[in-house]
Amino acid sequence: MLNVTGESEWARLSTGAYCNYGNNAETYGRLYNWHAVNDSRNIVPAGWNVAIDEEWKRLKMALGMSQSEADEAGWRGTNEGSKMAGNADLLPDGSLDNDSAFGESGFSAIPGGLRTYIAGYFGN
Repeated sequence: MLNVTGESEWARLSTGAYCNYGNNAETYGRLYNWHAVNDSRNIVPAGWNVAIDEEWKRLKMALGMSQSEADEAGWRGTNEGSKMAGNADLLPDGSLDNDSAFGESGFSAIPGGLRTYIAGYFGN
């Protein structure tokens, strides 16, 4: 599978590819585009799946988010992200680890960022 580093190249993709957030795959793992995730190769490890929004909603509601908040588009919730976070050393601005509920769910998500499909840029 192709490792794509350029923003415009990433935005033009119509086939599967990956990139390394922060050029640090060892810490953050890799980011795959939808073409890579949703093809016949089934690159997801056995016993795992790529979570859809409904699954994320259920997880966030189990951590205290209301149904109405879960059904909102875009940013939603209060401190559910703090509850799911792990490894405070990897968080750039302290916004999650300063919350008293930081890591209380035991989920320990790594803040691996995102890469947009429209412009190909990285975000937190």
